[in-house]
Amino acid sequence: MKWPSIPLDRVIVAWGSDCYTNSFISPDKVIHESVHHKQQHYSKIYGIYWWIKYLLLKDFRFSQEVEAYRKEYQWVNSQKFSRQIKFEALMEMSKHLSSEFYGNMVKQEVALNIIKNVL
Repeated sequence: MKWPSIPLDRVIVAWGSDCYTNSFISPDKVIHESVHHKQQHYSKIYGIYWWIKYLLLKDFRFSQEVEAYRKEYQWVNSQKFSRQIKFEALMEMSKHLSSEFYGNMVKQEVALNIIKNVL
């Protein structure tokens, strides 16, 4: 997988039970990354295996991100945010899931429906 050039302050890496980033992690992203911790069984050893699959297998990467974005979306929806804030968060998540960063696997409108679990 060829990684696109993105600002490093926007990257969060979950490995085992730790997160690595150059910036503050907002509560919604903590939820997202906690899904990746669980996917890796909170283990750096298993995390190595997970990361190899994540980097090499497009379908695996997509499935892992869908699960994380769905949990993130559920958390946002459970908060007392305005409908506009919730909509903007969903649009941002769908934009990320459909982006070059994950390999342009789906169009944004498809990503939006997948995150909302409509499909």
